[in-house]
Amino acid sequence: MFNKPFTAVLAMTMLALGGCATGARYVDPQAPIAELRDKVVTGNASYRQRIALPARAKFNVRLLDVSRADARSVIIAKETRETAGQQVPLPFSIRVKEQDLKTNMRYAVRATITDPEGNPIWTTDTVHSVDPTRFEQDLGTLNMVRVGDRPAASGLIGPQFKVEDINQTGLIDKSNVTVQFSQDGRVSGSAGCNRFTGDYSIEEQSLRIGPLAVTRRACVPALGNQETRFLAILQDVTSWSVNSNGSVLFRADDGRYLAAIR
Repeated sequence: MFNKPFTAVLAMTMLALGGCATGARYVDPQAPIAELRDKVVTGNASYRQRIALPARAKFNVRLLDVSRADARSVIIAKETRETAGQQVPLPFSIRVKEQDLKTNMRYAVRATITDPEGNPIWTTDTVHSVDPTRFEQDLGTLNMVRVGDRPAASGLIGPQFKVEDINQTGLIDKSNVTVQFSQDGRVSGSAGCNRFTGDYSIEEQSLRIGPLAVTRRACVPALGNQETRFLAILQDVTSWSVNSNGSVLFRADDGRYLAAIR
C-alpha cells in the first residue's frame, strides 16, 4: 500500500503529465517579448526652380494614415529638422514600428518646407503612397512646388464647390454633392450619400484626381446611382475652367463634365 503523502505526490505528477498530454505548456511570465522590426521609408524632397532656401528654414516630412474618407489624415510618424544651410535635395528617413502600419490601410508621405516663422513655402502637391507590407522602401525624389504658386490654379484650391449638374442629368439634391481641393494635394467632399477623399495633382492646366477612398453607407437606389455617375466622372477629370461668376466646369477627355459653383 502507498502511504498518503506518496499518493498525493503521484496524483500531482499524473495531473502534470495529463496536462502535457493535452498540449498545455508552462510559460515563464518573466520571459521578454520579442522586439518587432522597424519599417523604414526613405527618399528626398526637391524642387525644379533654382531658388535658395532661407537660413533656418525647416524641413517637415510626415507619414500619414489616409485610409478614411470621412476623417482627417492621421500622423503615424514624422521627421522635422532645420535645414541649417542645406539646400535641396533634402534626404529623409522615417522609422516606424511594424505594428503601426496595418496591411489593410492606406498610407502616404507628404513633405513641406517652412520659413523660420513656420509659414509653408514649399510643399509636395501629390501624395506619395507607402506600401505597408514592406520593411524598407525608397520613394525616390518627391517633387515640391512653391506654395505661393498654388493659388495660381485659377481659383480651384480652397473654396468648397457645390455640384449643380452631372453631365446634363441634374441632381436630386444640389446641396449634398461637394468638392474641395486643399493646398496639400488632397481632394475631398460629399458624393451625395457617402464622403470621399483622395489625391490630386496639377501640372499647368492639367488636373488628375484619384484614386478615391469612399465611405460605405447604404444609399437609396436613386441616390446611389447618382453617386456612381458623379464619382466615375470625377476620377476621369483632366481639366477645369472657372467662369467670372465663380462657377467651375470639370471636364473629362471624352466630354463628360461636372458643373459646380462656390
